[in-house]
Amino acid sequence: MSSHSSLPHIPEILTLICEYLSPEKKNLASLARTCKMFEEPALDVLWFELDRFYPLAKCLPFNVWTEEEHDGNKEYLVLKRPLLSTDCLRFTQYAKRIQRFSSEFESTFDQLVHKTVYEGLQVAMRGGKIFPNVQHLTWNSRDDTFPFIHMFLGPRITKIKYMFSAKSSAQISMVPALCEQYPFLECVEFSIHLDGASVKSERRAIELISNSVYKWKNLKMLNIPNLTYSALLKISQLPHLETLRIMECKLGAVPTRTVKSGFPMLSSLVIQGCQTVLDCILVLTLMDYSPLSDLQVVLAGVETSSTWERVFLAINQHCCHDTLIDLTCWDGDQRNKAIILGSDRAEMVKYEDVRPLLVFYNLKELDIGFTRGFYLSDPDAINEMAICWEKFDV
Repeated sequence: MSSHSSLPHIPEILTLICEYLSPEKKNLASLARTCKMFEEPALDVLWFELDRFYPLAKCLPFNVWTEEEHDGNKEYLVLKRPLLSTDCLRFTQYAKRIQRFSSEFESTFDQLVHKTVYEGLQVAMRGGKIFPNVQHLTWNSRDDTFPFIHMFLGPRITKIKYMFSAKSSAQISMVPALCEQYPFLECVEFSIHLDGASVKSERRAIELISNSVYKWKNLKMLNIPNLTYSALLKISQLPHLETLRIMECKLGAVPTRTVKSGFPMLSSLVIQGCQTVLDCILVLTLMDYSPLSDLQVVLAGVETSSTWERVFLAINQHCCHDTLIDLTCWDGDQRNKAIILGSDRAEMVKYEDVRPLLVFYNLKELDIGFTRGFYLSDPDAINEMAICWEKFDV
């Protein structure tokens, strides 16, 4: 009798066993090679996620590729003969299992895939999709690989993180192209490499992002470097948006048009790099009808007591008192926990400035960091905070 004949041939159970073994890739590979019953589920788990293209490219036949040194100490996988469709059989068997792919840190590795491999695959696969079942894609554009991004965008994709250069018109133009070709994306993240780009190039990239993001009607998560205020008003009407992160908030000119309600499903908001307190407050004023549970506000400058007083009042007036659970407020160098010693007490944030936050009685976490310091003089302040914030996780 076979040693594993008593195991149930139930795909879900086999998959659970393989997922349990997933931290040990070698064990999964051995299981796929030695047990026919486990071959398919083990390969599905083994190739479920890939953080660079190199390991998959090496699945092409050995007589197709070689490794050569380029760019100093970098080793590149290059083709040594034309690639045929028959050469891609094993490659496609693994590639079709990949549901999450990232090239975000690919350039940091010493082993890379030369663009000739991408060119060969494009021809051999007749322009087809390399990952037909990919759902999450992170693409860090390099000048040599950017032209092949469409090969990696499968029809089932729901989440994309696109990192591009503000100096490249072609890479910037990919933003509206993604919107047109993949209108049902649920999670979108853009990151711009400035690389010494001009202010005009950066502004052009932000304008294209602003003119595109609100067209994704199914968005649940949006992470962007910046956008215009008119675009902010439009995305406030997206019915499913739950998470919004603005990483360098500089809204610029503000139109007279306003909205009566917005962000009906927003639970997490991150506003970072605000150049002025007005930028921050303009975003907060749209939160009147949002069930926010997590709010992060990071001001770019070293701010005074009066500035933070305005921010805390805006949070009090526009954020739901019942739903807010986690609140983070930093300024200047607080990521590095830097404090200006000897700051004028008048410029320090005081307990009176923070008091508008006491209405958030469901707060469990409060992370505040002010470069000019926090002055606590009221002897009853600690007791009052303990009463109002009784749900704090200590």
